[in-house]
Amino acid sequence: MTLVRWLTAGVGVAYVPLMWAIEEINRGELEILLPSYQSDPRPVYALYTEKDKLPLKVQVCINYLTEYFVGVAKIYQGMHGRGIAR
Repeated sequence: MTLVRWLTAGVGVAYVPLMWAIEEINRGELEILLPSYQSDPRPVYALYTEKDKLPLKVQVCINYLTEYFVGVAKIYQGMHGRGIAR
């Protein structure tokens, strides 16, 4: 991501989703400036007409995204409070 590369180059400060920068944070390339700040949750929707007739590839995609976002939430919970502002 261009913005994350910009941040790791030390050009400035930005608010980005944790999932965009988690690897850089874990490597110590980026720091969380406001660790106690949380934005409002934003829902993710998958719209379809009938679940019984849902193509397998669509169901697999929905399942993957569900697991992915649950994983991101767990990572964030583990990082909450970690950062340079105390």
